[in-house]
Amino acid sequence: MIRVLRLGLWIIMGYGVPFHTSLIAQSTSKSFDGTVHFSSPVRHRVRISGTFGELRPNHFHAGLDIKSSNGHPGDPVYAMADGYISRIKIQSGGYGNALYITYPGGWTVLYAHLQSFTPEVAQYVKIQQYRLKKFSVNLYPKAGKFQFKRGEKVGVMGNSGYSFGPHLHLEMRRNNGNLPFNPLRHLDFIKDTIAPVFRSVKIEGLMPDYRVVTEKKVKVEGKVHFQHLPEDTIDLTAWRAGISIRVYDQVNGSSNKNGIYRIKMAIEGKTVYEFVTQSCSFAKTKYVNAHMDYAEQVLHKQYWHRCYVLPGNHLDMYLKGKEGDVFDLFTHRPKHVEITIEDAAGNTNRLAFYLRRQEQIPEPQSRPFHYQLQYDRDNYMSWSDASFFIPKRSLYKNAYVSVSMTDSPLPTLQIGRKTIPMHRYGTLSVRHLHIADALRPKLILATQDKNDQLSFGGRWKKDHFECAINRMGNFYLAIDTTPPVITPKNVKKQYRRGEEISLEVKDDYKPSGKAKSLRFSGKIDDRWTLIEYDLKYHTLKHVIDEHTAIGPHTFTLTVKDDRGNKRTFSHRFELTE
Repeated sequence: MIRVLRLGLWIIMGYGVPFHTSLIAQSTSKSFDGTVHFSSPVRHRVRISGTFGELRPNHFHAGLDIKSSNGHPGDPVYAMADGYISRIKIQSGGYGNALYITYPGGWTVLYAHLQSFTPEVAQYVKIQQYRLKKFSVNLYPKAGKFQFKRGEKVGVMGNSGYSFGPHLHLEMRRNNGNLPFNPLRHLDFIKDTIAPVFRSVKIEGLMPDYRVVTEKKVKVEGKVHFQHLPEDTIDLTAWRAGISIRVYDQVNGSSNKNGIYRIKMAIEGKTVYEFVTQSCSFAKTKYVNAHMDYAEQVLHKQYWHRCYVLPGNHLDMYLKGKEGDVFDLFTHRPKHVEITIEDAAGNTNRLAFYLRRQEQIPEPQSRPFHYQLQYDRDNYMSWSDASFFIPKRSLYKNAYVSVSMTDSPLPTLQIGRKTIPMHRYGTLSVRHLHIADALRPKLILATQDKNDQLSFGGRWKKDHFECAINRMGNFYLAIDTTPPVITPKNVKKQYRRGEEISLEVKDDYKPSGKAKSLRFSGKIDDRWTLIEYDLKYHTLKHVIDEHTAIGPHTFTLTVKDDRGNKRTFSHRFELTE
C-alpha cells in the first residue's frame, strides 16, 4: 500500500512513472572535437574499475582505469590514434612507468602504471637514466622521435607505481597536457546502460558558519528505477539544513562501484546545486577535501558528496551552489527536495523526499575550544612552548580548535582533530627543547597512522624546532637515529645477464608532508648502476645488463632516510656466460 501511495505521489507531482527513458544510454557521436576519433587502447573486453572524478584521498581521480584481461600484467596497450610520444615519466610511486602521447586536436593521452615500453622507447629511457644517474626521470623526447599509428603497440599493461592491481590508468588532457577531461564523455568503445545508484542520504543541521549541530543518516531503499527513503518526510531538530549523499555508478560488464558524472539538487522545484565532473585542474584537485565529507572519509573510509559548497571551497566543478544549497526548515511547510544523479552516458536516477523542522529545537551544544580559526584570513595559535601559524585559505570553513602539549624533553602535541582538513601547509614551532646539539638534526615531528609511524621531518631554526604540516591531530617529537633495514630477497653468488638482484628496504618512519623519501644509490664495483625502486612493495632491484662484464664483481647499495641515517649493503658475485 505504501509503495502504491508513493508511486501515485510521483505521478501527481509531475515526475511521471519512474521507469523513465533517461535510464537508457544516450546515443551520441563521441569524438573529442571533430578532429580525431579515438579507438580502444586494449584489444580485450573493456572493463572499468575507476572513473574520472571519483572521490579519492586528497584528490579527484583524474582518469579512467581499465582492468587487465586476466588479473595479471602483460596485456598489450595500443595507440588510440596517430600520434607521438611527448613525455616519458618514471617514478617509484605515483603513475610508475608512464607514457604521454600527443594526438591531433591538442590532446595528450597519459598511459600510466605500464609494465614496460616498446624496446626502442625502453632503450632510450635506459640511456637517459644512465646519463643522468637517476632512476626517476622526466623526459621530453623531440616531437616525432617516437611516432605511432593507430593500433600500434605502445607498451604493456602493468602494476607499476602506486597501483594495487594490474590496470591501465588512462588520462585525456588538453592545455599542453595540464588539464584532464572526463574520458567517458568522449569515447564510444565503452557501453553503459546502467543508471547510478543512491546508497544513503545524510541531512545535517547547520549553523550559519557551517558548524554541524545535528545529523541524520537515512539508508535509501528500493531498486534503481524507483529508489526512496523509508519515510516520505524527514524531521530534523535544526533551523537550517545541508544534504550529503553516498552514491555509485557501474558500467556494463564490470562489478566495480565507481564515481558519477553529475549531481543536481532542487529545493521546491528550483535547482540550487549542481556538480559536474567534466574536468578538474591539478591545481584545484585537493579541494576534494572540501567537496566531500572529510570526517566520513577519515573515520570510516566512506565517500559522501556534499550537496552544498563550503565558503572556502574554490573548486570550479559547480554549475550552481553556495546560494540556496543550505536552506531554512519550517514546521508547518515541509521543504521538497529532489536529487538527480547522472552518469557520463546520460543514465539518470532521482530521489525525492520532504524535510521538516521539529517543533522543539534545543540549544546547540558545542565542544570546548581554545581558538576559533577563520577560513578567510591568517591564523596564529600559541600555547605552552608551541605555536602554529596557518596561512589564509588553508581552511574550508571556520574551525573551533583545542590544543595541548605535554611537559617533557620530547613532548606530545594535540592540535585540533584529524577530521579538520587543511588545504595548505602551516608552520608548527616548538621552543625550549633540551636536545643535545649532535641530536638536533635527528629530531622529527611524527604521528601514528594505524600501523605506520609517519614522519613530517622538520628542522632546527635558531633556538627552536620548526616543521611544516598540512593536517591536524595528535603528534609527537622523536629522535630518529635508526638507519633503514636492507633485507636480501634474490641475492646469489652467480648470475647471468637479464637476472636481477633484489632487496627489500624498510624504515622505522614513513615519510609524509615535506619529509624526503628514501634515497638510494647502487654501484657495481665503482661504477654507478641503475636501481629500480617499487615504493609500494619496498623493493629495490638491479637487472644485470650489458654494462657489466663477464667475471667477478661487487654490488653495493646505499640507502639513506630523511634524517640522513645510512645503511650500506655489499655483495660479491660472478657474472657467467
